[in-house]
Amino acid sequence: NLTRRRAFIAASLYVLSVSSVYAILGITASALGVNLNITLQNPLFLSISAIILILLALALFDWYHLQLPNQWLQKLALRIPKHNYLGIILLGIISSLILSPCVTPPLFAAVL
Repeated sequence: NLTRRRAFIAASLYVLSVSSVYAILGITASALGVNLNITLQNPLFLSISAIILILLALALFDWYHLQLPNQWLQKLALRIPKHNYLGIILLGIISSLILSPCVTPPLFAAVL
């Protein structure tokens, strides 16, 4: 049973952890001093990205089953706390790393 205060704190921690990951990635990219547009347009990088996306698409079409080993899943389930603030922060960090490629294009279109 969530109280309003606990729900507000949980939502705030989630948003802060997601925004912190984006801030750290942005600072890292600017500190490297490399123009990421040029780097990401490298034919080798584009070829590797295309191969990864094709393999993931084949998994979506059930050509093969893509899943972490059961031992890893069990260890992850035991290590990530589910009902405390540390679990919420870890969930925010993990979800920002996983969802950023999905969220970036619509966000970019909305900003334009």
